[in-house]
Amino acid sequence: MAAAAAATAAANLALWLALEIEGWRTPRIARGRPIAATRSGVWNRMTAAERTAMATEITNFRTSQGNIDNVRTNNPIPPVPTDFDDRGAARAYLTPLANIRAALAAARQAAVQLRTIRQTHGLSGTTVALLQGFEAAYLAEENRITALTGNFQQAVVAEGARRAAAGLPPLASDDGGHAGGGRLPPPPNNVWVGGWPLTPGGQARPVVYVRQNRVGRITDRVCVKDTPWPMGYPSATHPIAREHVQRWDPDFIPPTNNHYDRKPAEIGALENMRNIVGSDSIVQMRGWHKIWHQNQLRWYRTYQEWCGYGDIYHLSRKYQPYLTRSGIPSPPPAQQDWLPEAFVWSVFESLARAGRIMSRGAVTGAGPGNWSQVIHADLKPMNVFLGENTSGLHSGYPLAKIGDFGCAMIVPHDATRGAPPHEYLHWGTDYCHAPEQQALNANGTHDLSEKTNVWQVGITMWALLHSDWSAGPNIMSQGPYNPPGGPLVHPRARNPMTATFPLEIQTHYSIHLISTIYRCLRHDHTQRYTFDEILARCRNSQIALPQQYRLRQSPRDDARFLNNDNAIKLDEDRWPLGAPLTRHWYRLNDQAEPPVPARGAGGDVRGMGILPPHGTGVPG
Repeated sequence: MAAAAAATAAANLALWLALEIEGWRTPRIARGRPIAATRSGVWNRMTAAERTAMATEITNFRTSQGNIDNVRTNNPIPPVPTDFDDRGAARAYLTPLANIRAALAAARQAAVQLRTIRQTHGLSGTTVALLQGFEAAYLAEENRITALTGNFQQAVVAEGARRAAAGLPPLASDDGGHAGGGRLPPPPNNVWVGGWPLTPGGQARPVVYVRQNRVGRITDRVCVKDTPWPMGYPSATHPIAREHVQRWDPDFIPPTNNHYDRKPAEIGALENMRNIVGSDSIVQMRGWHKIWHQNQLRWYRTYQEWCGYGDIYHLSRKYQPYLTRSGIPSPPPAQQDWLPEAFVWSVFESLARAGRIMSRGAVTGAGPGNWSQVIHADLKPMNVFLGENTSGLHSGYPLAKIGDFGCAMIVPHDATRGAPPHEYLHWGTDYCHAPEQQALNANGTHDLSEKTNVWQVGITMWALLHSDWSAGPNIMSQGPYNPPGGPLVHPRARNPMTATFPLEIQTHYSIHLISTIYRCLRHDHTQRYTFDEILARCRNSQIALPQQYRLRQSPRDDARFLNNDNAIKLDEDRWPLGAPLTRHWYRLNDQAEPPVPARGAGGDVRGMGILPPHGTGVPG
């Protein structure tokens, strides 16, 4: 038995070293210095369970690689059929394509699984790059196969339409079939396809899934995001497990003391805010579930509202401050592009409405008496998304919605349930932190409150006008060094506040807007506006603006939304409802067309009408 165990251990080490050496040599010449000793050291620092898990993933990956060659050999692709009435020829063409695509998808998913576990251990850079290269190659080949399939299916549909228009007999399957067989049966309703990656977040990897009906038109969209479970696990680089206690929902009482029975703060916050009037200013969560990997709870998956117009940071990059910063010569002032102030106020008001809900559980009134405040902690332009406007305000613009609550913390109404004060510090993005996120009071308490969200709304608005993603050094300092000469610690907000707007921004925007943003950025949180005061300033903005910019309560079809002063450079929704999925994915993303709806009914996740994603590039 000991000999067998030793042989298995040696075989597993050989698997590991072969992968590591392949990763090392891929970007280098073959005579690169040996790495067996250092990679063996990483292997030896793993626990026995981690080594077994790693060997299993490597074996799965190598097996899936070999399977691609086997499937190609056993599934030669015949010429494209030209007789659309010949169902046998169609099947003979499409079946090999489907088999090859399935093998590629399995290999890509195996590479994702292996990369996910590999990057939790030391010296992972070259191996992760190798696996990412495999993923990209397999995806490109999948897309090529998908295009072949889609092109044939589209040709079948086009031929049927041509015959109908010309008064010719329909395709064989249309009249019950005859010798030679019928065309492929129509796909069912409610089929989900996708897994297409979006811009990755700081700790999450979002993808989009699209539901299409039997004729290939989009009927639903959902953003699927995987986030690390708040309980860390020991690894070679982090030998001590780190529990992020501030990322639990303190108001949820778990049935046991096990961390896997707890609820992440992001989930608790989004569930609490989901059904509140005015919560359309917050990206809605449609559901969630836990993801286990190697018998450990590693991630949780959320299904969130699709916001088809991107985020406000990428919108702002189309305007003058970003263009100037990018070195593009500025045109004459009359020809410069600036975000319309009417749109900026619409963003400001929507963020304030969301902030009011986070603070008190209602846009108006006192809200629930036992409400626990939600501190977003990572509010910035890239986490404010543009979606369908259902608010009844600024109706000709998309609605700004606060999203990505992965760093959110809940300050419980029952203080005894809160995390230790120091756990609330430095969570989020540098150059966006409020001062109270950076240090405790002298007595060891924290000041996180509504005013923390106010600061981050102010930073978001300041950055929006500057076409930037964060506050920058004119608001944040770079020091101190710790230790002297060592790495920088988190940047701190300057005191007194030194936020400034260049003269050109002051020229293009009203003092009413700029002074409101300034007040949100006071270093002393007691001197900042409340969200009630910000909302009042937003309502009063209509008085400060000339008549042609007063659009707060205008209907969606008000022509002023489209004039040169108020129109915004909005991207088209990438997956609009009712549109043909094939046409829009191909045109907007410059990729091969997606598959026509596959056979088999779409399934549900916990009754929400959402398929469990497969092949998303995340562990599942």
